[in-house]
Amino acid sequence: MNVPSLTGIRGVAALWVVLFHLQQFGKDFAVPALVGTPVLRSGWTGVDLFFVLSGFVLMLVHERDFGRLHWQPLLRFAWLRVLRVYPLATVVLLLIALLVALDRNFALDWAQGAIPHNLTASAFVRTLFLANRWWLPTDGDWNQPEWSLSAEILGYAAFPFIALLATRLNNRWLIAALALACLLYPTAYGYFYKGKPFNDDIFWGAVPRMAGAFAGGMLLARLHRLTPDAWRELQGGLATAALVAAMVTLLWLPAQTYGAITVCFGVLVYGLAANRGLANRLFSTPLAVWLGLISFPLYLVHVTALNWVRFGFREDGAGTTERIIALGLTLAFVFCLAWLLHIYVERPSHRFARNAWPFRRLEEERRSDDAALGRA
Repeated sequence: MNVPSLTGIRGVAALWVVLFHLQQFGKDFAVPALVGTPVLRSGWTGVDLFFVLSGFVLMLVHERDFGRLHWQPLLRFAWLRVLRVYPLATVVLLLIALLVALDRNFALDWAQGAIPHNLTASAFVRTLFLANRWWLPTDGDWNQPEWSLSAEILGYAAFPFIALLATRLNNRWLIAALALACLLYPTAYGYFYKGKPFNDDIFWGAVPRMAGAFAGGMLLARLHRLTPDAWRELQGGLATAALVAAMVTLLWLPAQTYGAITVCFGVLVYGLAANRGLANRLFSTPLAVWLGLISFPLYLVHVTALNWVRFGFREDGAGTTERIIALGLTLAFVFCLAWLLHIYVERPSHRFARNAWPFRRLEEERRSDDAALGRA
């Protein structure tokens, strides 16, 4: 199934996260007008959109592999997921380690001025294995955006078992109700455990954010499978309505309503899968799709680059003009680096994962046997 808008929305989500961090650092980059800007200030929710989209796409691709549990599909799924995330994350981590080794003043400033356990040896091991959020304490990273990958690895581990249950659901209303409950779960967690009307935390709230959005995305993919083709225009219209609802929430409503945004994301992704409607056309543009292709490396590299340039400003006492020029050069560097990492690391690792699967012949024989049994 090829739906360009599902790639495009991933690119928009990555760009949204980049702009969120940029508005946080707006004063340091001599663009104070960005600080607190509506939509940009809520860019942290772009990660929740990633979680919904990840669960949705994985369910579309692998749903038929988990009608029943069998060791070959389980191993193949694990193989593909590991080679999807670990090679690129490891290369980015090594680049950060090189920067830390070359600029010890920056490393000391980052370690002391941010999370106390950043850049420790134990944090390096956790980041290397994407285990940053697997056990307490959850503070301490070498690459801050990898908190979401660490949480999502847990989602990958649970995926076959959730898929096994979801494939047995055939009532569309029940699936929709369960998806809604999952999408609202992170907000409920934030309210009951921290007294907040939404969950924006990357430490105590990381796994609940992933669990609700990821499982909700999986259920919506199952709902998409069961949606009649005659309803695709309506489904595409839901994507446009969800996009409008999300923009209204983020532009004009108070921050207390941000908890509803994950539901908007779920409806948006479900609607885009129909490959119909205005929202689908917006997220299918060449620029959006290109951003989607580089979204993973872009997400991984931008925070360290912005922090390093900010540190240089403080060290050198840079003026306004220098800061604006440096911002432009930094963004150009980040996008170019993301493109290069996509071409030379991400894409080759994907090809290797598909072509080097060691049980290909056994899997083909099993499918042939299953087909023969079906005919019998």
